[in-house]
Amino acid sequence: MTKLLKISLLLALLFLPQLLIPKDAKDVALIFKSKGVVAVKKKVTQKWQRARRGIRLDSGDKIRTGENSLAAIVFTDDKSLMKIRSRSSVRIQGKREGKSISKRIFMALGNAWFKIKRQRSEFRLETPTGVAAVKGTEFYTIVDEDGNMTVFAVEGIIELINKYGSVLLRQGEKGYSDGKTPPTSEQTGQTPQWGHEDEAPKAGELEIEYEDVNGVKKTLRIEYEKNSQ
Repeated sequence: MTKLLKISLLLALLFLPQLLIPKDAKDVALIFKSKGVVAVKKKVTQKWQRARRGIRLDSGDKIRTGENSLAAIVFTDDKSLMKIRSRSSVRIQGKREGKSISKRIFMALGNAWFKIKRQRSEFRLETPTGVAAVKGTEFYTIVDEDGNMTVFAVEGIIELINKYGSVLLRQGEKGYSDGKTPPTSEQTGQTPQWGHEDEAPKAGELEIEYEDVNGVKKTLRIEYEKNSQ
């Protein structure tokens, strides 16, 4: 085997995983903040790697966090935000539809905050016992070790769904789904606040280049704190 052929085969192996990802499933989100123990499992390689600021997330990639950890994720179409706290496990699914991304988040365990801008496409958070469907809103979700799901509505309207029924959650309400009975809602005395803890001061800017579904290169600009990892 010639040296040139060996080099060609090596380059093909290096770039093959990315070539296997459909264009409408690439670069749906990226990590812009990572604290503590955060790992990403790429769908194409099925290998876990340490999460760092700027890592691109394709449809099917997984994120997990350890103790005293946090991952902040931004979607590349509209800068909708998701923050994942300690001991959480999440998989991101996304598909580009024109200028927007249809987003589906699978959360098996943990605690997360979402600030979703008004969507042209679908946004769904799926857990073992229920689904939260939104168009544009802010909310928190907790999934315990049994898969039970609790949702705190901060802004907008959330539809909490399982196979037994559905309920609408509005600002100041809390919803619960155990997958065995219809979802319930009630007024919440106290809503979590941790989602906004790291939003200010903003001291730097991150630029990430990615390709849209047509192969056009674009740049996403995100402000962040200087002490982000």
